[in-house]
Amino acid sequence: MPMSIIGQEIRALRKRHVYGQSLTELAQRTGLSGRALEFIERDHKVPTARTLEKIFDVLGTRAEEADRLHRLRAAAQARRQGLDVASRDVEQLPRLSRMLAVEAVVTVRQAGGAITDAVQEKLRTRFETVLKSVLSA
Repeated sequence: MPMSIIGQEIRALRKRHVYGQSLTELAQRTGLSGRALEFIERDHKVPTARTLEKIFDVLGTRAEEADRLHRLRAAAQARRQGLDVASRDVEQLPRLSRMLAVEAVVTVRQAGGAITDAVQEKLRTRFETVLKSVLSA
């Protein structure tokens, strides 16, 4: 049973791309395996943030669309890990913290590794976005 709709969204992005890339073409251009992309598009696997970035780079995805798909990925990842933030279960905090830490690393890498006030604000915004995604999922 599919965990999310992120794979369907990625497939639609790929097919809307100016060249209408096949799965094989996307695999070659991203350096990912066709099998991995197939699993992602069928929603059998939640892509990592790095994998999403590779796909976005190849497809020339707009920032707004990329951000929306990152939120979908975060919500799917939380569901996959069995997180239920609404339950306020304290035992889930370590897993949630790890997930947020990964998001922080992605944000810092996208900013070139520098941690400025603007990057700190971006981290706070991303954490808030992830929590909202988890709560609304």
